[in-house]
Amino acid sequence: ELVKGMMRPILKFAKMPVWTYDFAPHDAGTYPSCCGQVYGLNESPSRFHGDYTKKDWPETHFPIYLLPANFDAYDLNMQMPVEECANMLVMFLACYRADGQIGFFDEEYPLAEKWVKYLAEFGLRPENQLCTDDFAGHLKNNINLAIKATVGIAAYAELVTASGRIREGKEYREIAEKFAAEIVGFSEKYGHLPITWDSDGNTFSLKYNLAFDKLLSLGLFPQSLLEKETDFYLGKFARFGVPLDSRKEYTKSDWELWAASLTDDPVKKKKFVSALDEFLQGSPDRVPFADWYETETGEYHYFRARSVQGGCFILLLENKLSGKKAGR
Repeated sequence: ELVKGMMRPILKFAKMPVWTYDFAPHDAGTYPSCCGQVYGLNESPSRFHGDYTKKDWPETHFPIYLLPANFDAYDLNMQMPVEECANMLVMFLACYRADGQIGFFDEEYPLAEKWVKYLAEFGLRPENQLCTDDFAGHLKNNINLAIKATVGIAAYAELVTASGRIREGKEYREIAEKFAAEIVGFSEKYGHLPITWDSDGNTFSLKYNLAFDKLLSLGLFPQSLLEKETDFYLGKFARFGVPLDSRKEYTKSDWELWAASLTDDPVKKKKFVSALDEFLQGSPDRVPFADWYETETGEYHYFRARSVQGGCFILLLENKLSGKKAGR
């Protein structure tokens, strides 16, 4: 129910006239106000009222959701189309798996259908766009994003099948399997997956989006691929963890532990957990738990005590879903 509570504002905002896109929104406001998406605004809504921005970020609760469709509120280049469509579809499936009630998805079927069509058309080789790691900038042909799209499509396939749309479920399951086969085939060229479709084996990124294929038992990617990815990451560790990708030395705490969930080997998992513990103990910055930090120095970047740290509990979720008892 808490997951549904996070989704409902997004679903409601996606139906507002101001949101004119075929992909899912990034947000529905800044806590605690559901004022409409504030990420990627073209400008302050100052055409209607005074200047509502400070340091380029909205600081008040102007009702963005009431703006008309012709307001042109958002900068398309600052959106996360593949990221957010897949996020919503995976969360729909997580809710269904948790309570067995398909009604929540059925009520929002028109939106979900629009979003899965977007993924089917644009998800395998994403255009130059942002993903959740927006601080790293735009990236074309992002394979981790392609994995997320694949998982999202498979999630939708299961949902529509459960709602009685058998033919549609079969169609999208086949698309997801086709996408997965291309990704697996590409990995065989280098022994691991590069950061993009057009880069070589000298590059890498944490393919943390594989986690929910495994946790939800979607069966898209073989465990052998996940183990090869994990083994490659183990060779890239610095004192405080493994970099998010080959472009920089920084990492994200949540994505490190999502990467840890890929392997079935507890010794390998412990390497990720131990490195994060080393960061907490040895970082020179005495701030509340930072999620974006340098793997070599332990210095943090901006983010402190954010709710994304909930992702660090993924290994407990894995234990719960697999029926294992949590280790010490």
